[in-house]
Amino acid sequence: MAWNGTVTCSWCYRQGHNRRSCESLKDRYQEALAKSEEERGHSDNSIIREVTYSKTYHRERKCTYCKTVGHNRRGCEMLKAHKDYVFRQDVAFKKAFLQECNEIGLGVGAFIRHDYNGTLEARLEYVARIDWSRINVWAAARAGVPRVFIAKPVRKMGQDGFQDAYTIKIPSDWPLGEAFESDRWLEESYSLEVVSKAPGPLRPPEGWVENHYGLDEFFSERQSWEWNYTGEDGSKLDSCDFWKLEEEQELKETA
Repeated sequence: MAWNGTVTCSWCYRQGHNRRSCESLKDRYQEALAKSEEERGHSDNSIIREVTYSKTYHRERKCTYCKTVGHNRRGCEMLKAHKDYVFRQDVAFKKAFLQECNEIGLGVGAFIRHDYNGTLEARLEYVARIDWSRINVWAAARAGVPRVFIAKPVRKMGQDGFQDAYTIKIPSDWPLGEAFESDRWLEESYSLEVVSKAPGPLRPPEGWVENHYGLDEFFSERQSWEWNYTGEDGSKLDSCDFWKLEEEQELKETA
């Protein structure tokens, strides 16, 4: 490809197409085929092998996501649709997360306590920062919202180190999908209680709600059969049913 983004054919060196779609190369291939084996030279045989291999490869290649012959993972329309649906679930989850945090006053500067096995420890802590990169719906589905609230003991304020990481309990009215673990152990072990609200509303980095961070990595090893998979015990923990959206419900049935 040229510096200006225009494709240049490596056979005829003209712009606007590549070697595989080159009409000049196809004509040369037909000329070589028309010759008898005795008449063909080295260049004739090379062109025949090249074009034959290209046709076979593109006809027989199989998508590693949907297992359909004729396209690869990059061009898979099913994968694109599934990614889009999970993205929509993630956006809805993030909006609910922000709303919950603002309702309880949780943000940088908030004073919190941690619930150890049902008993609030006397140690008072304050939220120093939030790890936004780890907040997404597929991570939350595994064991609860990740421990993204980084807090420090008030008595250690101004000192390096001495930090803990906490999470929040998922509200009972969140429209969770069947892929969410019923036993969210992170909530039981690392949930927090707001003692004094943050000085202002929680504001994520610009574009955080609708970014695609982590989505490609999440799908990198997945296959289409996992989309709506039900285990032997009836669970759907490996599926992508994270959040109950009101629209595009038909996509959940594709696999």
